[in-house]
Amino acid sequence: MPIFRIDESAIKDNEINISDETLLHHLMNVRRIRENDSISFFTHNQKLLACVIEINKSKISCAVENASKLLFPKPEITLVQAIIDKEPTETLLRLNIPYYVKTFAFFKASRSNFTLTEKTLQRLRLISLSVAEQSEVCFVPTIKNYNTLKAAIDEVQDCTMVTLSPHSKIIIASFAQEFEEGKDIAIVVGPEGGFIEEELETLEQSGSKNCALASGIYKSELAGFVAVSFVRELHASGI
Repeated sequence: MPIFRIDESAIKDNEINISDETLLHHLMNVRRIRENDSISFFTHNQKLLACVIEINKSKISCAVENASKLLFPKPEITLVQAIIDKEPTETLLRLNIPYYVKTFAFFKASRSNFTLTEKTLQRLRLISLSVAEQSEVCFVPTIKNYNTLKAAIDEVQDCTMVTLSPHSKIIIASFAQEFEEGKDIAIVVGPEGGFIEEELETLEQSGSKNCALASGIYKSELAGFVAVSFVRELHASGI
C-alpha cells in the first residue's frame, strides 16, 4: 500500500486524525479502509505506521504503532530541466521521483515550445505527491519554475554541476570521483534541439561541465533520468 503524506498538525498524543477531504475520500472510498487496518504515513521528517481505531464520515482516527526518522540517500540531486511539452514533463516526474530527485528546476529555454502556467504547475505538484506516495519515497519534491536558464543555475551554484551534451567527448562516468566527494549534484538538461549559443556560454561561465551519456542519445525527458540513475547506482554500489 502507498505511504500517505500528512501534516504534523494531524498528529497529537500518539494519534493521527485524518480530516483532509481528498485523503479521507481516497482512504474510505478507494482503499476502503476498515477499523484495525494498518496505514503508513510520512511527514517532513518521519515515517509512521498506524492502526485505524475509528472511522466516521468526517474523520479517520489512527493509533501510532511505530515512528522512525526519515533517511534519504546522498547526494541530493537537482534536475535543472528545460521546459518541454506537458506529457513528457509528467513522464519525467514519474521516472525521477522514485530515484529521490529532491528538486526539479524547470526553466524556459530559447527552444522551449511550452509554458508552465500556474494551472500546469499545480497539476505537476499533484502528480509529484501521487508518485511520492505510490513509490514510497516519503518526500514530495520541490518544483520550481524559472524564466531563464541563468536564473535556474544561479540556484545550484553550490552543487557539482554537469550539463548533458550528446556530442561531448567526455562521458558522465568521467566525473564519478567528483560525484563521490559529498557535494550535492545538479544535472542540466536542455530542450529538444539543444541549447543556443548564448545558453551554452551561460553554462560555461557557471562552471558546469559538459558530458555525454555513453549509452546513447535520449529525448529530453529521458536524458536526466539516465544520468540520475547512474549517480544513484554509483553511490549504491560504492564504486
